[in-house]
Amino acid sequence: MFLLVLILAGARILSAADDPMRELLQLMRNGENLAALQRVSDVIASADFRHRSAQERTLLLSARGRLLYQAGNAQQAEQSFWKMLEVCEEERLGLPCTLAAINSLLALYLECGQGDKAERLLKGASRRDLSSLPPDHPELLRLTANQCALAIDQKHLPEAEAACRRALDGWDSRQDRGSMDVAGVRNNLGLILLRRHKNAEAAAMLNTAVELMEQQPVGRARLAIPLANLASAHDELGDHVRADTLFRESLRRAEAELGVTHPTTAEVMLRFSDYLARHKQRPEAKRLREQAQRILETQTAEYGFRHTLDARSLR
Repeated sequence: MFLLVLILAGARILSAADDPMRELLQLMRNGENLAALQRVSDVIASADFRHRSAQERTLLLSARGRLLYQAGNAQQAEQSFWKMLEVCEEERLGLPCTLAAINSLLALYLECGQGDKAERLLKGASRRDLSSLPPDHPELLRLTANQCALAIDQKHLPEAEAACRRALDGWDSRQDRGSMDVAGVRNNLGLILLRRHKNAEAAAMLNTAVELMEQQPVGRARLAIPLANLASAHDELGDHVRADTLFRESLRRAEAELGVTHPTTAEVMLRFSDYLARHKQRPEAKRLREQAQRILETQTAEYGFRHTLDARSLR
């Protein structure tokens, strides 16, 4: 789900003498996403891109896709991930490369509310022979995590919980308890528990997810939704002061890290608005909802985002 982690992990593939690549990797490590997007776009548009190794090209396309998504451009991100998949297949880079591209697309579709596309892609992936990889291979665990996310989207909560727990057990078997992948699974599992009214367990799971994300620069840019989920858990537990604080921090993070017009920022606004309306703070609730709707109308027209969240579904 968190593709910048994969890109940074693959940095050893890139030449240490390649100044543009070293600059790109440093920008991503520092969380300077817009500068990194400009740099990776320049490298891909350059004449020597086609002369780079196939592995380098897939890493660059993966980086561009994730950075485009974070910048709010879902359609171009999708194109970049499909191009990555094309290179993996044409250059016969193996199943891990193919699954990395598929997982990238699945994460994009699920985050953009395009569950129908995710379902078709996941069915296609499941028809491939995956037996050549060990059960705890990272890309298989990410595929399981995406199955969990799709089941959440389809409101198949028992199935979603089982998939998330399988993914979490897999990461645990790899002795990985603190990565962004683990944080993402814990966030989704916390959301499932919240929807199944296991509020105390949900709060504990979500709190761990937030703590893991806060430890990494890449994660801090993705904290807005986990913080909003944690706020909802505290609201259900009756701790409305803590819930209000967390919702405001979630919105602050979204605006600071993603921008005031990003669809994720709008999603946080809608969820906070729903909370405020239920707690009789209607003027602020109305202002946030109207601001969110303006953002989503613009983003859908420009970048192909489709917002599907009904905040009341978390209650």
